[in-house]
Amino acid sequence: MTPDPSPPASARDWRRCWSYLAARLPRQPATTPAPPPPPQALDPPALLPLFARRLTRFTGAALTFDLLGPACGLSATAVRQSRLLNRYSRTRQKQCLAVINAAGLDAVAIKGFALAHQIYQDPDLRITGDLDLVVRPDDVAALLRLLRDEGYAFRPLPGKPWGFISEASFQPLASPDGAVNLDIHVAPDCYPADRALTTERLFAQARAFDPDLPRIKLASLSHGYFLLASNAAKDKFGPFAVKKALDALRLRAGWRARLAQREIDLLAQTGQLRGPNEVFHALLAWLEGQADPPALSGHWRQQEYGRLQREWATLFTDQDRPPPGAWPQLRREYLLCTEKTVFLANNLKRLKGLLRPRSGMPDERNSPPSV
Repeated sequence: MTPDPSPPASARDWRRCWSYLAARLPRQPATTPAPPPPPQALDPPALLPLFARRLTRFTGAALTFDLLGPACGLSATAVRQSRLLNRYSRTRQKQCLAVINAAGLDAVAIKGFALAHQIYQDPDLRITGDLDLVVRPDDVAALLRLLRDEGYAFRPLPGKPWGFISEASFQPLASPDGAVNLDIHVAPDCYPADRALTTERLFAQARAFDPDLPRIKLASLSHGYFLLASNAAKDKFGPFAVKKALDALRLRAGWRARLAQREIDLLAQTGQLRGPNEVFHALLAWLEGQADPPALSGHWRQQEYGRLQREWATLFTDQDRPPPGAWPQLRREYLLCTEKTVFLANNLKRLKGLLRPRSGMPDERNSPPSV
Protein backbone atom coordinates (compact mmCIF):
# COMPACT_ATOMS: atom_id res chain seq x y z
CA MET A 1 0.00 0.00 0.00
CA THR A 2 1.31 3.46 -0.84
CA PRO A 3 1.63 5.52 2.37
CA ASP A 4 -0.50 8.62 2.70
CA PRO A 5 1.34 11.91 2.18
CA SER A 6 3.09 13.07 5.32
CA PRO A 7 1.20 15.69 7.33
CA PRO A 8 2.73 19.04 8.19
CA ALA A 9 5.77 18.75 10.45
CA SER A 10 4.58 17.86 13.92
CA ALA A 11 7.24 20.11 15.43
CA ARG A 12 5.01 23.06 14.55
CA ASP A 13 2.25 21.64 16.71
CA TRP A 14 4.61 21.40 19.62
CA ARG A 15 6.03 24.89 19.08
CA ARG A 16 2.47 26.16 19.32
CA CYS A 17 2.23 24.13 22.50
CA TRP A 18 5.32 25.87 23.96
CA SER A 19 3.82 29.31 23.34
CA TYR A 20 0.45 28.24 24.64
CA LEU A 21 1.91 26.85 27.84
CA ALA A 22 3.95 30.00 28.32
CA ALA A 23 0.88 32.23 28.02
CA ARG A 24 -1.91 30.08 29.45
CA LEU A 25 -0.70 27.58 32.01
CA PRO A 26 -3.91 26.70 33.90
CA ARG A 27 -4.64 29.03 36.80
CA GLN A 28 -6.35 27.48 39.78
CA PRO A 29 -8.44 29.10 42.53
CA ALA A 30 -6.54 30.32 45.55
CA THR A 31 -7.73 27.33 47.54
CA THR A 32 -5.78 24.91 45.33
CA PRO A 33 -1.98 24.52 45.17
CA ALA A 34 -0.22 26.95 42.86
CA PRO A 35 0.85 25.48 39.51
CA PRO A 36 4.53 24.78 38.88
CA PRO A 37 6.64 27.62 37.47
CA PRO A 38 5.48 28.21 33.88
CA PRO A 39 7.86 27.35 31.07
CA GLN A 40 8.13 30.96 29.86
CA ALA A 41 11.25 31.26 32.03
CA LEU A 42 12.90 28.73 29.74
CA ASP A 43 14.14 29.39 26.24
CA PRO A 44 12.06 27.11 23.90
CA PRO A 45 15.08 25.99 21.80
CA ALA A 46 16.88 25.02 25.00
CA LEU A 47 13.73 23.27 26.17
CA LEU A 48 13.61 20.83 23.24
CA PRO A 49 16.48 18.53 24.35
CA LEU A 50 15.06 18.37 27.87
CA PHE A 51 11.59 17.53 26.63
CA ALA A 52 13.00 15.00 24.16
CA ARG A 53 14.86 13.15 26.90
CA ARG A 54 11.70 12.86 28.96
CA LEU A 55 9.51 11.99 25.99
CA THR A 56 11.70 9.08 24.91
CA ARG A 57 10.79 7.29 28.15
CA PHE A 58 7.33 6.73 26.74
CA THR A 59 7.79 6.79 22.95
CA GLY A 60 11.23 6.08 21.54
CA ALA A 61 14.09 8.02 20.03
CA ALA A 62 12.97 7.70 16.40
CA LEU A 63 9.42 8.85 17.11
CA THR A 64 10.64 11.76 19.23
CA PHE A 65 13.09 12.79 16.50
CA ASP A 66 10.26 12.74 13.95
CA LEU A 67 8.03 14.87 16.17
CA LEU A 68 10.57 17.45 17.27
CA GLY A 69 13.09 17.39 14.44
CA PRO A 70 16.91 17.54 14.52
CA ALA A 71 16.80 20.35 17.10
CA CYS A 72 15.50 17.97 19.77
CA GLY A 73 19.04 17.22 20.90
CA LEU A 74 19.00 13.45 20.43
CA SER A 75 22.23 12.03 19.09
CA ALA A 76 22.24 10.73 15.52
CA THR A 77 23.49 7.40 16.87
CA ALA A 78 20.54 7.05 19.26
CA VAL A 79 18.05 7.84 16.50
CA ARG A 80 19.70 5.43 14.06
CA GLN A 81 19.76 2.62 16.62
CA SER A 82 16.13 3.25 17.52
CA ARG A 83 15.04 3.09 13.89
CA LEU A 84 17.09 -0.06 13.28
CA LEU A 85 15.45 -1.71 16.29
CA ASN A 86 12.03 -0.60 15.06
CA ARG A 87 12.80 -1.96 11.58
CA TYR A 88 13.82 -5.32 13.02
CA SER A 89 10.67 -5.42 15.19
CA ARG A 90 8.45 -4.54 12.20
CA THR A 91 10.10 -7.20 10.03
CA ARG A 92 9.58 -9.88 12.66
CA GLN A 93 6.00 -8.74 13.26
CA LYS A 94 5.24 -9.00 9.53
CA GLN A 95 6.76 -12.49 9.51
CA CYS A 96 4.32 -13.42 12.27
CA LEU A 97 1.45 -11.96 10.25
CA ALA A 98 2.60 -13.90 7.18
CA VAL A 99 2.30 -17.16 9.13
CA ILE A 100 -1.23 -16.24 10.24
CA ASN A 101 -2.20 -15.18 6.72
CA ALA A 102 -0.85 -18.42 5.19
CA ALA A 103 -2.98 -20.42 7.63
CA GLY A 104 -6.12 -18.73 6.27
CA LEU A 105 -6.96 -16.84 9.47
CA ASP A 106 -8.40 -13.31 9.37
CA ALA A 107 -7.09 -10.62 11.71
CA VAL A 108 -7.10 -6.84 12.14
CA ALA A 109 -4.07 -4.99 13.49
CA ILE A 110 -4.83 -2.11 15.84
CA LYS A 111 -2.94 0.55 17.81
CA GLY A 112 0.75 1.16 17.04
CA PHE A 113 1.26 -1.25 14.14
CA ALA A 114 -1.83 -0.01 12.30
CA LEU A 115 -1.08 3.68 12.84
CA ALA A 116 2.57 3.24 11.88
CA HIS A 117 1.52 2.03 8.43
CA GLN A 118 -1.19 4.67 7.93
CA ILE A 119 -0.05 8.02 9.30
CA TYR A 120 3.76 7.79 9.16
CA GLN A 121 5.64 8.01 5.89
CA ASP A 122 8.22 5.64 7.37
CA PRO A 123 6.59 3.05 9.68
CA ASP A 124 9.94 2.47 11.37
CA LEU A 125 9.58 5.87 13.02
CA ARG A 126 6.58 4.59 14.97
CA ILE A 127 6.88 0.83 15.49
CA THR A 128 7.29 0.37 19.24
CA GLY A 129 5.91 -2.06 21.76
CA ASP A 130 3.53 -4.92 21.13
CA LEU A 131 1.74 -6.22 18.06
CA ASP A 132 -1.98 -5.93 18.88
CA LEU A 133 -4.12 -8.22 16.75
CA VAL A 134 -7.90 -8.69 16.84
CA VAL A 135 -9.26 -12.08 15.80
CA ARG A 136 -12.73 -13.54 15.97
CA PRO A 137 -13.31 -15.57 19.15
CA ASP A 138 -13.93 -18.75 17.14
CA ASP A 139 -10.43 -18.45 15.64
CA VAL A 140 -8.52 -18.15 18.92
CA ALA A 141 -7.95 -21.90 19.40
CA ALA A 142 -6.65 -22.37 15.84
CA LEU A 143 -4.41 -19.31 16.15
CA LEU A 144 -2.90 -20.58 19.40
CA ARG A 145 -2.21 -24.02 17.94
CA LEU A 146 -0.54 -22.41 14.93
CA LEU A 147 1.69 -20.10 16.94
CA ARG A 148 2.60 -22.68 19.56
CA ASP A 149 3.83 -24.89 16.70
CA GLU A 150 6.02 -21.92 15.70
CA GLY A 151 7.52 -21.82 19.20
CA TYR A 152 5.46 -18.96 20.62
CA ALA A 153 4.75 -19.11 24.34
CA PHE A 154 2.88 -17.01 26.86
CA ARG A 155 5.01 -14.72 29.01
CA PRO A 156 2.60 -13.33 31.62
CA LEU A 157 3.18 -9.82 32.86
CA PRO A 158 3.50 -9.19 36.61
CA GLY A 159 -0.01 -9.33 37.98
CA LYS A 160 -1.91 -6.89 40.14
CA PRO A 161 -3.52 -8.09 43.38
CA TRP A 162 -6.86 -8.53 41.61
CA GLY A 163 -5.39 -10.37 38.64
CA PHE A 164 -6.15 -9.86 34.95
CA ILE A 165 -9.58 -8.24 34.61
CA SER A 166 -9.68 -7.49 30.88
CA GLU A 167 -12.04 -9.70 28.91
CA ALA A 168 -10.92 -8.38 25.52
CA SER A 169 -7.39 -9.79 25.38
CA PHE A 170 -4.96 -12.25 26.94
CA GLN A 171 -1.46 -12.22 28.36
CA PRO A 172 1.33 -11.50 25.82
CA LEU A 173 2.38 -14.32 23.50
CA ALA A 174 6.08 -14.05 22.67
CA SER A 175 8.11 -15.44 19.77
CA PRO A 176 11.03 -17.77 20.61
CA ASP A 177 13.57 -14.95 20.19
CA GLY A 178 11.42 -12.46 22.12
CA ALA A 179 11.30 -10.08 19.16
CA VAL A 180 7.52 -10.33 18.74
CA ASN A 181 5.23 -9.65 21.67
CA LEU A 182 1.76 -10.50 20.41
CA ASP A 183 -1.37 -9.31 22.19
CA ILE A 184 -4.31 -11.37 20.96
CA HIS A 185 -7.63 -9.54 21.25
CA VAL A 186 -11.11 -10.99 20.82
CA ALA A 187 -12.50 -7.43 20.95
CA PRO A 188 -10.85 -4.14 19.97
CA ASP A 189 -10.93 -2.94 23.59
CA CYS A 190 -12.33 -4.07 26.90
CA TYR A 191 -15.55 -2.97 28.64
CA PRO A 192 -17.20 -0.57 28.04
CA ALA A 193 -15.66 0.26 24.61
CA ASP A 194 -16.53 -3.20 23.25
CA ARG A 195 -20.23 -2.33 23.57
CA ALA A 196 -19.84 0.16 20.74
CA LEU A 197 -16.81 -0.93 18.71
CA THR A 198 -17.47 -4.64 18.30
CA THR A 199 -15.15 -7.10 16.61
CA GLU A 200 -17.43 -7.40 13.56
CA ARG A 201 -17.73 -3.62 13.22
CA LEU A 202 -13.95 -3.34 13.34
CA PHE A 203 -13.57 -6.03 10.66
CA ALA A 204 -16.23 -4.44 8.44
CA GLN A 205 -14.37 -1.12 8.16
CA ALA A 206 -10.78 -2.41 8.25
CA ARG A 207 -8.56 -1.71 5.26
CA ALA A 208 -5.95 -3.79 3.45
CA PHE A 209 -2.35 -2.63 3.62
CA ASP A 210 -0.16 -5.30 1.99
CA PRO A 211 -1.10 -7.32 -1.13
CA ASP A 212 1.01 -10.21 0.18
CA LEU A 213 -1.13 -10.33 3.36
CA PRO A 214 -4.72 -10.17 2.07
CA ARG A 215 -6.23 -11.66 5.25
CA ILE A 216 -4.53 -9.12 7.54
CA LYS A 217 -6.19 -5.71 7.69
CA LEU A 218 -5.60 -2.44 9.54
CA ALA A 219 -8.22 -0.73 11.69
CA SER A 220 -9.79 2.32 10.04
CA LEU A 221 -8.45 5.71 11.05
CA SER A 222 -11.69 6.61 12.86
CA HIS A 223 -11.59 3.38 14.84
CA GLY A 224 -7.91 3.97 15.51
CA TYR A 225 -8.66 7.44 16.87
CA PHE A 226 -11.45 6.08 19.09
CA LEU A 227 -9.07 3.45 20.49
CA LEU A 228 -6.46 6.13 21.21
CA ALA A 229 -9.01 7.94 23.37
CA SER A 230 -10.24 4.81 25.16
CA ASN A 231 -6.70 3.59 25.84
CA ALA A 232 -5.53 7.00 27.06
CA ALA A 233 -8.42 6.91 29.53
CA LYS A 234 -7.35 3.40 30.65
CA ASP A 235 -3.89 4.89 31.25
CA LYS A 236 -5.69 7.49 33.43
CA PHE A 237 -4.24 10.14 31.11
CA GLY A 238 -0.90 9.56 32.80
CA PRO A 239 2.60 9.45 31.26
CA PHE A 240 1.86 6.36 29.15
CA ALA A 241 -0.97 8.28 27.47
CA VAL A 242 1.63 10.62 25.92
CA LYS A 243 2.15 8.32 22.93
CA LYS A 244 -1.61 8.14 22.32
CA ALA A 245 -1.84 11.94 22.41
CA LEU A 246 1.04 12.32 19.93
CA ASP A 247 -0.58 9.90 17.48
CA ALA A 248 -3.91 11.70 17.88
CA LEU A 249 -2.29 15.10 17.27
CA ARG A 250 -0.73 13.74 14.09
CA LEU A 251 -4.08 12.38 12.95
CA ARG A 252 -5.78 15.71 13.62
CA ALA A 253 -3.02 17.63 11.82
CA GLY A 254 -2.90 15.58 8.63
CA TRP A 255 -5.99 13.37 8.40
CA ARG A 256 -8.78 15.29 10.11
CA ALA A 257 -10.88 15.17 6.93
CA ARG A 258 -10.72 11.37 6.96
CA LEU A 259 -11.88 11.07 10.57
CA ALA A 260 -15.61 10.39 10.84
CA GLN A 261 -16.13 12.60 13.87
CA ARG A 262 -19.84 11.83 14.12
CA GLU A 263 -19.08 8.11 14.21
CA ILE A 264 -16.36 8.64 16.84
CA ASP A 265 -18.75 10.63 19.03
CA LEU A 266 -21.46 7.99 18.58
CA LEU A 267 -19.02 5.23 19.54
CA ALA A 268 -18.07 7.20 22.65
CA GLN A 269 -21.70 7.73 23.60
CA THR A 270 -22.77 4.13 22.94
CA GLY A 271 -19.66 2.77 24.64
CA GLN A 272 -20.17 4.84 27.80
CA LEU A 273 -17.01 6.83 27.08
CA ARG A 274 -18.51 10.25 26.43
CA GLY A 275 -16.84 11.79 29.48
CA PRO A 276 -13.34 10.36 28.84
CA ASN A 277 -13.67 11.24 25.14
CA GLU A 278 -14.49 14.83 26.14
CA VAL A 279 -11.38 14.96 28.34
CA PHE A 280 -9.20 13.57 25.53
CA HIS A 281 -10.49 16.21 23.09
CA ALA A 282 -9.92 18.99 25.63
CA LEU A 283 -6.38 17.77 26.31
CA LEU A 284 -5.54 17.67 22.59
CA ALA A 285 -7.02 21.12 21.99
CA TRP A 286 -4.92 22.46 24.88
CA LEU A 287 -1.78 20.86 23.45
CA GLU A 288 -2.55 22.30 20.01
CA GLY A 289 -2.65 25.76 21.54
CA GLN A 290 -6.29 26.54 20.78
CA ALA A 291 -7.29 29.88 22.27
CA ASP A 292 -10.41 28.47 23.93
CA PRO A 293 -10.09 24.72 24.53
CA PRO A 294 -13.37 22.96 25.32
CA ALA A 295 -14.49 23.36 28.93
CA LEU A 296 -15.51 20.36 31.00
CA SER A 297 -18.76 20.33 32.90
CA GLY A 298 -18.72 20.07 36.68
CA HIS A 299 -16.61 21.83 39.29
CA TRP A 300 -14.80 18.69 40.51
CA ARG A 301 -14.02 17.55 36.98
CA GLN A 302 -12.59 20.98 36.17
CA GLN A 303 -10.39 20.83 39.27
CA GLU A 304 -9.11 17.37 38.41
CA TYR A 305 -8.51 18.42 34.80
CA GLY A 306 -6.44 21.35 36.12
CA ARG A 307 -4.29 18.87 38.03
CA LEU A 308 -3.90 16.85 34.85
CA GLN A 309 -2.77 19.91 32.89
CA ARG A 310 -0.19 20.79 35.53
CA GLU A 311 1.15 17.23 35.44
CA TRP A 312 1.49 17.33 31.66
CA ALA A 313 3.13 20.76 31.91
CA THR A 314 5.94 19.18 33.95
CA LEU A 315 6.90 17.26 30.81
CA PHE A 316 8.36 20.60 29.68
CA THR A 317 10.43 21.08 32.84
CA ASP A 318 13.01 19.15 34.79
CA GLN A 319 10.56 18.26 37.53
CA ASP A 320 10.04 14.64 38.51
CA ARG A 321 6.77 13.74 40.16
CA PRO A 322 6.44 10.73 42.45
CA PRO A 323 3.94 8.15 41.20
CA PRO A 324 0.41 8.89 42.43
CA GLY A 325 -1.02 6.86 45.28
CA ALA A 326 -4.17 4.75 45.23
CA TRP A 327 -6.55 7.57 46.22
CA PRO A 328 -5.41 10.08 43.55
CA GLN A 329 -5.67 7.34 40.91
CA LEU A 330 -9.18 6.39 41.99
CA ARG A 331 -10.19 10.06 42.07
CA ARG A 332 -8.90 10.61 38.53
CA GLU A 333 -10.52 7.40 37.28
CA TYR A 334 -13.87 8.49 38.72
CA LEU A 335 -13.77 12.12 37.57
CA LEU A 336 -12.04 11.93 34.17
CA CYS A 337 -11.51 8.38 32.95
CA THR A 338 -14.85 6.57 33.29
CA GLU A 339 -18.56 7.06 33.51
CA LYS A 340 -19.93 6.43 37.00
CA THR A 341 -21.49 3.04 36.22
CA VAL A 342 -18.27 1.89 34.55
CA PHE A 343 -16.23 3.02 37.56
CA LEU A 344 -18.42 0.88 39.81
CA ALA A 345 -18.31 -2.11 37.45
CA ASN A 346 -14.51 -1.98 37.12
CA ASN A 347 -13.97 -1.81 40.85
CA LEU A 348 -16.43 -4.63 41.42
CA LYS A 349 -14.27 -6.72 39.05
CA ARG A 350 -11.22 -5.78 41.09
CA LEU A 351 -12.92 -6.80 44.32
CA LYS A 352 -13.97 -10.14 42.80
CA GLY A 353 -10.45 -10.57 41.48
CA LEU A 354 -9.01 -10.20 44.97
CA LEU A 355 -10.96 -13.34 45.90
CA ARG A 356 -10.43 -15.22 42.64
CA PRO A 357 -7.84 -13.54 40.40
CA ARG A 358 -7.90 -14.43 36.71
CA SER A 359 -4.58 -15.19 35.06
CA GLY A 360 -5.45 -13.82 31.61
CA MET A 361 -4.67 -17.15 29.93
CA PRO A 362 -6.99 -18.50 27.20
CA ASP A 363 -7.24 -21.95 28.80
CA GLU A 364 -9.07 -20.59 31.84
CA ARG A 365 -12.50 -22.08 32.34
CA ASN A 366 -14.18 -18.77 31.53
CA SER A 367 -12.03 -17.89 28.51
CA PRO A 368 -12.10 -16.94 25.74
CA PRO A 369 -14.91 -14.54 26.57
CA SER A 370 -17.89 -14.12 24.32
CA VAL A 371 -18.30 -10.79 22.57
